[in-house]
Amino acid sequence: EENHPAIGSLKKALFETADALYRQHFPAEGGRIHATFELVFLTGWAPDASQPQPLRPGSAKASLADALVVPKPGPDASNATDSD
Repeated sequence: EENHPAIGSLKKALFETADALYRQHFPAEGGRIHATFELVFLTGWAPDASQPQPLRPGSAKASLADALVVPKPGPDASNATDSD
């Protein structure tokens, strides 16, 4: 369990050790340290019968263009020219 006291003291010891090593190897002015880190984010997905199924194409009750407030192309949209 993550709230277990031993886990908390282990985390504290890990950060104290990392702090000491970084101060030794990557010192900077003002008692600071130079440090970089990489962030890794993973997600997973697997199909399941409980997930909603996609609707039939053309069955939408609302237009995505209306939701995004995008002007719909008119009959002369293919003949439009840039006046700038």
